[in-house]
Amino acid sequence: AKSYLDYNREMERSARNLDLTAEMAQKLNTELKETSLETGLFSPKELAEGLYFWASGTGEVVKSEQDLNRVMGQTTDIQKLAYMNMSDLGETTKFTGSIMGEFGLKVGDTRRVVEVLNYSAARSFAEVEDMGEAFKMVGPVAKSMNVSLEDTAVMLQALADKGLRGSMAGRALRQMFIQLADPSKEAQESLAQLFGGTWHEQLFAGGQFVGTTKFIEMLSKATRGMTEAQKNQALASMATANEL
Repeated sequence: AKSYLDYNREMERSARNLDLTAEMAQKLNTELKETSLETGLFSPKELAEGLYFWASGTGEVVKSEQDLNRVMGQTTDIQKLAYMNMSDLGETTKFTGSIMGEFGLKVGDTRRVVEVLNYSAARSFAEVEDMGEAFKMVGPVAKSMNVSLEDTAVMLQALADKGLRGSMAGRALRQMFIQLADPSKEAQESLAQLFGGTWHEQLFAGGQFVGTTKFIEMLSKATRGMTEAQKNQALASMATANEL
């Protein structure tokens, strides 16, 4: 009885968030139970909770059975992501929705975000939760620097493999973007020494940041031939401690 009441509460919360009529709420009730049975991934209560977070973050409103099927389809990919990575469905749903908002993506891009998170978890020491926490810190700034979701993920994966994960990695990468966009006087002098007086035109060709991969390549080339001490001094002059 308690399990049923817990599920019913979550289902009704989801129905309210999706602005469902009584008839559509009953269809949702059926869909949640059938999906749970068909996939065998999560209980109806967990599915209802995940759908609640999804509706809260995306603002989805369901007016027809077709709308309901579309929303359920969007969350199916998230269910698979959470199950494959042994992650909490509610938290995974929130991370996915947040990343979409940070990069200005639409609900139709759900699978793209899911694939990036799944690939990162499979190919690096970063787990889904690590990526979600990191994106929370750096996502909006990366978007403003015209750095894609995928390129940001690559940087976060590389940092995770060196032991910097979650919000620590996100804050460090965010600081790098901020420092490049608005460098201190000392950082400007260091950048000028590394790249010459036209460093800004080189890093922001055509008014757009050249991207993380290109920037790292340029930095590697500029410091080639330096001793470790010289490299450390140059990098320390252009970066904050958190970024370094």
